[in-house]
Amino acid sequence: MNSQHKEAVIGFLGEAFGKVVGITIKAGKKTIRSLSRGLLWNIVIAIVICAGLFLAGNIAVIKGFLVWNPTEGRLDDMLRVASDAKTRSDIVEMKLRHRQETLEEKFDRRMAELDLRFQDIGVQLEELNCRIDEDKARIGMGQGMMMLCPRATPEAVWAVVDAAFERRRPELILAIAIRECNDLDPEARGDGGRAWGIWQIHRYWWDDFLQERTGNKPTDEDYFDPMKSAEYAEHIMESLYLEADGNVRKALKMYNGGISGWTSPKTTGYANEVLRNYAMFREIREMVKKS
Repeated sequence: MNSQHKEAVIGFLGEAFGKVVGITIKAGKKTIRSLSRGLLWNIVIAIVICAGLFLAGNIAVIKGFLVWNPTEGRLDDMLRVASDAKTRSDIVEMKLRHRQETLEEKFDRRMAELDLRFQDIGVQLEELNCRIDEDKARIGMGQGMMMLCPRATPEAVWAVVDAAFERRRPELILAIAIRECNDLDPEARGDGGRAWGIWQIHRYWWDDFLQERTGNKPTDEDYFDPMKSAEYAEHIMESLYLEADGNVRKALKMYNGGISGWTSPKTTGYANEVLRNYAMFREIREMVKKS
């Protein structure tokens, strides 16, 4: 650095400023001028001041100015102590740039917030559309149940539909219910009193399995509760599906005839009827998706 030095402003929390070279440090109302000990000494003092400011987390270099994260107030303080037009012009330019950067940051933050809100709205709309489709499918399948179960009361139909739509495969649960208990009587008993409820579950076959699967031992009331009975029917079908190596028809024949009796000819008609009703319910769901 020579005698034709460039002026730089050093800012510290809007309170201390300096000029390099022939350092003048202004701190509050007091001014301390460094002793004239030569260029090297002035450079050393400047480095020490800059290092102190850096350690304080308040220094950066912007077009010859040493200042960290300048605020409007700090730049105003610097403007008041600047001694020449060029320095003042640079500080004003820095103020304008700082204001622009602040506005850009606010704009970017606002746009990011809006993006998140739009994403949330998109997710909510998608969930709403899914719920609407599910409600339409539920109504359509309920109407189908009324046609296929003319002896069932509307209350019984909707109780079974509600129970089925709590399961992962409501179409299959409904199709089995139609075949097992056409009047949808939750207290139905068949096979000489051995098969209970709408899904005609043989309790003595499935008690231990359901206890292991659900963690609770089924009670008599559970088998006559449409919600619980639908849950148990789904657990049983899932187990039979695995037993049948993924063959739904075979699993249905096992549901009807048992593990050892599924080859009986009567189980074929049972499986065909259930699958026919299942296909109808699937078609209702597809029609809802297209509507």
